[in-house]
Amino acid sequence: MLDEGLRSLIALHGVGETRTGGILIVDDEKPNLTVLRNFLEAGYRVYEAQAGNEALAIARTTALDVIIADQRMPEMTGVELLEKLRDFKPDVAGIILTGFTDPPALISAINRARVFRFLKKPWQPDNFLEAGYRVYEAQAGNEALAIARTTALDVIIADQRMPEMTGVELLEKLRDFKPDVAGIILTGFTDPPALISAINRARVFRFLKKPWQPDDILEAVRQASEHVYQTRAIQRLVALLAKRTDELDASLVQIRRTQSHLLHLERLGTMGKLAAGVVHDLRNLMVSLGYVESVLQQRSVAPDVLESVQVGMQGVGNLIHTLEAMHQFARGGILNIQKSILQPSLVVHDALAIARMDMGFRAHKVAVNIEEGLPPVHGDRQKLTQVLVNLVRNAVQATAQWRQIGVEASRKNGHVVFAVEDEGPGVSPDMKENLFKPFVSSKGEGGMGMGLYMAKLIVDSHQGEIAVLDRPQGGARFEVRLQPAEEPR
Repeated sequence: MLDEGLRSLIALHGVGETRTGGILIVDDEKPNLTVLRNFLEAGYRVYEAQAGNEALAIARTTALDVIIADQRMPEMTGVELLEKLRDFKPDVAGIILTGFTDPPALISAINRARVFRFLKKPWQPDNFLEAGYRVYEAQAGNEALAIARTTALDVIIADQRMPEMTGVELLEKLRDFKPDVAGIILTGFTDPPALISAINRARVFRFLKKPWQPDDILEAVRQASEHVYQTRAIQRLVALLAKRTDELDASLVQIRRTQSHLLHLERLGTMGKLAAGVVHDLRNLMVSLGYVESVLQQRSVAPDVLESVQVGMQGVGNLIHTLEAMHQFARGGILNIQKSILQPSLVVHDALAIARMDMGFRAHKVAVNIEEGLPPVHGDRQKLTQVLVNLVRNAVQATAQWRQIGVEASRKNGHVVFAVEDEGPGVSPDMKENLFKPFVSSKGEGGMGMGLYMAKLIVDSHQGEIAVLDRPQGGARFEVRLQPAEEPR
C-alpha cells in the first residue's frame, strides 16, 4: 500500500528515474568477482573491490544502487561493510553472499543492517506485556490468523516451530491482508534456512534467541510498535499529500478561471467604450443618409437605387443596434430585449436584405428554404436578424467563391430552427468547445471573436439554443432553435 502511494506521487509529480544502474561487487577472491561481473555487466555498470576499505572508498565517489559483498573477508565482514556504508549511503541496498550456515552473522545482518529481524527463545508466558498493550492469545497459526482478521494489531509475537504452521509461514500469510503489522519470531534453534526464509519471504521484524529476559521482549515490542507507527504515518502522509496536491491543483484551476473572467470583463469594458464612440459617429452618418434618401425620393430616381440606399440605411441601423447592445452588455452584463410575435420568414428576409449589401455574398450561390406554415416566435426582430446576419457572413467567409451557402427556416423536434450551412473546411473539435466564448475566432487575426459570442447571448436571452454541427458532405451547419409562440387571439 505504501509502495502504491509513493508510486502514484512519483508519477504525479514527474520525479523521474532515481536508479543509477551502478553495482559494486566485493570479494577477496578474484575469480568470484570475474563470475559476478560476467553476468551483471550486461545490464549494469559494475565496480569491483577486493577488501572492505577499498569498497568504501569507491562507494564515496561513485553512484550506486546495490552492493554485493562476501560475508567472510579478512579485513572486515560483509555485514560490517554494509553497516559502515549506511553512515553515508543509507539508501544503497546490500546483498551478502556466504557459503556458511552462520546464524550469528545472519542475525547481525538483520539487526544491525536494518533488514527484517529475528528474536530467540526460551521464554516464559507471564503477564509482563499487559502493562502497556492489549494482549491477544492463540495456540495455533489458523487461530492467530482468524484473530488478526477481526482485530486491530500492531505486533505479532509467534513461536517459530509449531505443528500447524511455522511462525514464518504465519507471518507470510498475515502479510496478505495486514502488511503493516510487525512480526517477532521466538526460537531456540539456530536454523539458517528459517532465518533466510523469514528475511526473504515473511519480512520478520526481529529474531531473538533463547534464553532471553522479559526486558528483551519489551524492547523488541517497543521497537516494533515504533516501526509500525512510522510505516502507517508515512502511508497517511502520502495519502494526505496526494489529497492536498489535488486540492492545490483545483485551486489553481479556479484561480486561472477567475483571472480569465476578470480579463474578459476588462476587455468587454474596453470594447463597450469603443462601441459607444463608434455609435456616435454612425448616428451622424445616418443623418446624412436620411437626407440623401429624402432627396432621392423628391427626384423620383429609379426604384432599385432608392431601395439600395434604404437597405444600406437599414444595415447601418442594425449595426448601431449591435454596437449599442455590446455597450449595454459591457456596462451591465445584460441585453435589452424587446420581444414581439413575429414570423420566422421576416427574420430570414431581413437578414438576406442586409447580407446582399456585401459583395462577397453576391459572389456565392445562395439556397433559401423557408418551410411553409411555420409557427411564429416570440422574439426581438432586430436582434434575431443580427444573429442570422452574423451566421450568413461567417458562411460567406468560410466558403469559396461561387460555391453554395444555405439559409433555412424550418420546424424540427418542436422547435423553430433557423439554420445556415456552408461548404467550408468545417469546425475542429477543439474549436467547437470554445467557439461561442468571447474573443475566440476561427479566423485567426482576421476576427475579433465577438460575433458568435453576441449571437449566443441573444439566443440565450430568448431561452433558445445555438449549436454548430458537421455536415455529412463537408462544411458546417449552424442552428438557432427557438420555442414557437402562439399568435394572440
